[in-house]
Amino acid sequence: MLDSTNLAPHERWWLTLTSPQIAFQTEWREYLKPTSLRDGLEERNALADDWGIENRLDLHRQVRQLAFGDCHGHLMLEEYGAFPCLQPSQWQTMRERATSPRHRASLDFVARTAPYIGPHGVQAWDYGRASYLTREGLRFGWVSEEEFGFIHNHLAHQARRRYHSWEQYTQAWYAGRCLWKFSHEEGEPEQAAQALLHGWIAREMRTMLADALRDKENPIHGQSWYEVPLPDIDQPQSLIDLFNSDPQE
Repeated sequence: MLDSTNLAPHERWWLTLTSPQIAFQTEWREYLKPTSLRDGLEERNALADDWGIENRLDLHRQVRQLAFGDCHGHLMLEEYGAFPCLQPSQWQTMRERATSPRHRASLDFVARTAPYIGPHGVQAWDYGRASYLTREGLRFGWVSEEEFGFIHNHLAHQARRRYHSWEQYTQAWYAGRCLWKFSHEEGEPEQAAQALLHGWIAREMRTMLADALRDKENPIHGQSWYEVPLPDIDQPQSLIDLFNSDPQE
């Protein structure tokens, strides 16, 4: 039984994957409580309202998509991978070939953030949200503890391969949130580009990231990125059976 008062080091590592999101929800969520929601609180069904998740199968489909960085974590991934390999003049040439203000703004955003988050881009945005959904699934009874451990261990290995510190992971998560906000920003392309690079999206990211990194309760502090051993966990038979029965497979 997962117990927030007696977590093993690797369990603490797993739960910290959600820390960028919980950092701005601490009034109603706890960093290291497996189901996160504070005792005595009730929350609207965000899974249905925000994600269209109505049942166990819906949830595991979405988590699997996120776990493989195939939701929004791929945004500008090729460009993040290319950035450290190109000379400034080559990057500028690529930018000049961009045919839309939105694409140019995205390239400028990559150039600004790649030195901090590295060549794997914003895949942390998907991993953190997969952790959040898995914790919600545990709360709703749609994720067993065995499934919880397997999913979080997979996410932990993926994150550790792609980033080199909790700070970098957190920065990548917030960069991903920016690109996701930008992808949903309505209005003229020039206005959307302004919002991403200088306007409300940029300002919100700077404030929220600073708050997350400054929060002394955030478990990213004092926790090693590499030194905590992660176990080897086989996929539970329950998940194999669930996806084998999925008519979409």
